[in-house]
Amino acid sequence: MKYISIVVLLLSSLVFSGFTTYNTQSAEKIKTKLTKRKEIRSLSKKTLNIFYKKNNKVRYQLQNSYGYAVFNNFGINLAVITSENGVGLAHNNRTGHDTFMKMVSGGLGVGLGIRNFKTIFLFKTKESYANFIEGSWAGDAQFDIAFKANGAGGGTNGAVSPSSDITIYKLVDNGLSIGLNYQEAKYSINEELN
Repeated sequence: MKYISIVVLLLSSLVFSGFTTYNTQSAEKIKTKLTKRKEIRSLSKKTLNIFYKKNNKVRYQLQNSYGYAVFNNFGINLAVITSENGVGLAHNNRTGHDTFMKMVSGGLGVGLGIRNFKTIFLFKTKESYANFIEGSWAGDAQFDIAFKANGAGGGTNGAVSPSSDITIYKLVDNGLSIGLNYQEAKYSINEELN
């Protein structure tokens, strides 16, 4: 009987320590998820404020759109190959719901550079917003000339919108870049954060 009690006690300890470990890991995942979501929301708010200061019509367009997306990105252009990745969120102005997203792109063109930049998408219709959230590929031709470090310098960037229902704004944050290229970008829901 004594041995049975010891075995039951040991098994109970193992089972409950497993639950404790699982619950601790789950709590850490939730904390990390909430921290990342808070960081992305903060970056998005800062990005919007930067765009508002640069171009006041952005605020009006954003408030009157069906929804918008804000991304903070990093890009590299090495001779004929370009690559970008970033994180952001899409916001539905009708429901107030945020969808956390990620972006990856690659392309071909002529140029050289490395830069951090911000992008805002304004969606005029429910359909254009829904298509974006669903994660379809978007191709665009773009040019950029930029030199910016520690808030000094400047640049220009142009992008061709994939649809008349979408307006795109880009702004170089820091970096040195010159190029003309065609890229395919994949915007998709960040399953880890939603």
